[in-house]
Amino acid sequence: MAGNMYGRPAPTWLRRVRDIAGIPDTGGRPLMAGSGSMAAGDSRGLAAGYSSRRASVTYHREMTAADRAKKIKVLIFDVDGVLTDGQIFVIPGPDGKGIESKGFAAHDGLGISLGRLGGLRIGIITKRNSQTVAIRARDLKLEFVYQGQAHKLEAASDILSKTGYSFEEMAYVGDDIIDLPVMRKCGLAIATANARPQLKEMAHYITPNPGGQGAGRDAIDFILTAQGTLSKVIEQYLDAENPAAGIADVGVGNM
Repeated sequence: MAGNMYGRPAPTWLRRVRDIAGIPDTGGRPLMAGSGSMAAGDSRGLAAGYSSRRASVTYHREMTAADRAKKIKVLIFDVDGVLTDGQIFVIPGPDGKGIESKGFAAHDGLGISLGRLGGLRIGIITKRNSQTVAIRARDLKLEFVYQGQAHKLEAASDILSKTGYSFEEMAYVGDDIIDLPVMRKCGLAIATANARPQLKEMAHYITPNPGGQGAGRDAIDFILTAQGTLSKVIEQYLDAENPAAGIADVGVGNM
């Protein structure tokens, strides 16, 4: 068993720090020159290693997905594969050009209403240009709509410059590798259940449902739950006499 300099068992956190730092267990004996991975004569190395690794362990323990979600002020979605199931239907038009059609989940739409009631500023960044997306974004009353964005980090930076928030206060929901630059930098990176493996590996949170089937609602529910406001905003939304609910609500169709 790992011990301290007095021969008593080391506390659990200290053993954990030693494991992470790669500091050898000396069994209560002083670390001698040439032993372990420390340089000879570095009498401060062991204490410094303990201190820095304790800080590191504390940092990672504090930065859970829920803790990250507590800081979120801006929520941005990709569209294809996130707010839709990723399928793109192209219908021939009378002028020989294609008419693009997509399907969206009603659960996501209501979730966006709840998110706005909870104080979130919501938008989309997508690579494609689509009139269907423009119509849906208008119906959802999205504050930020960026289409034709091959490099999404530029659009995300522009949103933050307009709002005055930082990347730490932005959550982004993606499903494919084009979303990685924003997800690597934002405070809360969310991958959908149908996302590519590269996104799931680095995401802070993965939605239970796939894109186009409630993934957007999952992301909003997770953030509002972490912020302790989900139940409150649901009741606000259901209150027929609450004017804020009507303002935050999405459209009713016939766009």
